[in-house]
Amino acid sequence: MHVRELGLTFADVPYFEGSPLFILGDVTENLDRYLDRGLTLTQVTIAYVWMLPLYVQWSFPVAALIAAREFDQQYEWSAHEPAAVRAGVEQSVIDAIKFNRPLTGVPEKDATLIRLGRAVFRDHTVSSELWAQMEKLFGRQGAIEVTMVMADYAMVGFILTAVDQQLPADRKPLLPPR
Repeated sequence: MHVRELGLTFADVPYFEGSPLFILGDVTENLDRYLDRGLTLTQVTIAYVWMLPLYVQWSFPVAALIAAREFDQQYEWSAHEPAAVRAGVEQSVIDAIKFNRPLTGVPEKDATLIRLGRAVFRDHTVSSELWAQMEKLFGRQGAIEVTMVMADYAMVGFILTAVDQQLPADRKPLLPPR
């Protein structure tokens, strides 16, 4: 579905240094405005993702999986692993995240993003060298945006955990315990 089919324009999207951001906060702050246009939350989310720069779209499934794994969030993982496979994420990347494997053989961009997620979620600190590598590979804006995507999914994982969201009975759990 194209963003224009949803009745949204680029004017509906928040900007930072000229680039659209996927900010869940904006969706929630302006949700009434979107719903008044007859849009569902899913449609609004799709429109935001569509407007992300391509370098962030390509990393979006990886960022979502990192947050889901770090929160051990079965519901979130079981939704995003099949989507990541459909999006063409290499199995080695999925398995490195899923099974906490070393990043040997994982493409550099994915490995760097996984290292960032592990540093933030586990160590609560990111070295200057790691952030410099993120900026080198994604650009400053892209590094910030893909980090925001991961943070959004961490927030979702937090909420799903808080409300004890369970998988539907017909859905197979895909995330093994650590």
